[in-house]
Amino acid sequence: MTHDAAQPPVIVRHSLGYHVFLWTALVLLGVLGGWILSLIPGWVERLAWFPFQGPLSLIGQITSSWGLVVLLVLGGLVGAFFAFSAYGEILTLEVRDAEVKVIGPGSASAQFARADISSVFADRNELVLLDANSAELLRQANDHEVRRIKSAFETMSYPWTDEDPFADEYKRWVPGMPGLPAGADAYLTERQEALKKDDTESATELRRELAKLGLVVREEKKRQYWRLSKPPTAES
Repeated sequence: MTHDAAQPPVIVRHSLGYHVFLWTALVLLGVLGGWILSLIPGWVERLAWFPFQGPLSLIGQITSSWGLVVLLVLGGLVGAFFAFSAYGEILTLEVRDAEVKVIGPGSASAQFARADISSVFADRNELVLLDANSAELLRQANDHEVRRIKSAFETMSYPWTDEDPFADEYKRWVPGMPGLPAGADAYLTERQEALKKDDTESATELRRELAKLGLVVREEKKRQYWRLSKPPTAES
């Protein structure tokens, strides 16, 4: 199937209503949480057996006046923080005849030429693009429905697959296992620690370093699995 060069891109993004709902719902939930918190001292005071009645009574007096406003404001700010954090998995996808543009999270963006893409698929909540050597061009978490992403790529006749075409090649990593390129074991060890600490930034950075060594890495429940992006050569 061929496409007219002037054909508009297929865009996958959230509507304005989604963003309004996200901020409104989470901020209101935060405010509600602040209000519920302000009621706790009063509830506990009715339980004569509960310790720390004195401090709780003082807290109750504070929250019955200006303190209530503080709790409501703090609750709203907490809700706003969670709304802002949600943008870590919000992205806009523009699928064009000649390239794919991924915008997000935040304002970060990347472009990939169609000629460089050999396979596209969804790995749980992550969009994955592979190159001709089966290395990952992109692995990006997002909260779009898979069917919407699949439709966008198939509409423009990109090589979409319903599952990872190299899924059978992954091996679970254990320290010191054979078959890894020089230096990879140290990176994987460091990355395992980052996963345990939920340090997403470090884990992503170490994934890039491993990719330079010819490794593709994925994880399940903080367990790492790896495969070679291309067959080892005599030089490696």
